[in-house]
Amino acid sequence: MAKATTAMVTSSAESAIIAADTCVALDQLILGKPSSEAQAAQMLRALSGRDHDVFTGVAVINTDGATRSCVVHTIVTFNDLSQADIAWYVATGEPMDKAGAYGIQGKGGVLVERINGSASNVVGLPMVETMQLLTSAGLNVAALRSQS
Repeated sequence: MAKATTAMVTSSAESAIIAADTCVALDQLILGKPSSEAQAAQMLRALSGRDHDVFTGVAVINTDGATRSCVVHTIVTFNDLSQADIAWYVATGEPMDKAGAYGIQGKGGVLVERINGSASNVVGLPMVETMQLLTSAGLNVAALRSQS
């Protein structure tokens, strides 16, 4: 954080640094990225047919070094998964670099029955809240929208 703040303070342009990290929690246990296919399958079995929590912390540092942050919470409900469903998904390789062993934005989207909260949070960057942080940091969000 100190390096990011130093970089922002020495910048002359209107800019900001955005940092975010997402975690998946089931029964108050954090499910990180699986270290093996067996661990990915174990996580998916545990999530099968259940609700779990997805939390993303977002921080914005603007050019004056001020930091604004928030945590966004979404509840995700998984479908009941068969062993074949789990084996198929693990074989795609997609779970291996994802917290909780799934990515809703990819093939893992078929594993999810419903979402209560921000879908972009589950992907890894809650857009509404990020735009609110940028606005509160004094950035011209309207200009950002016109560039896309």
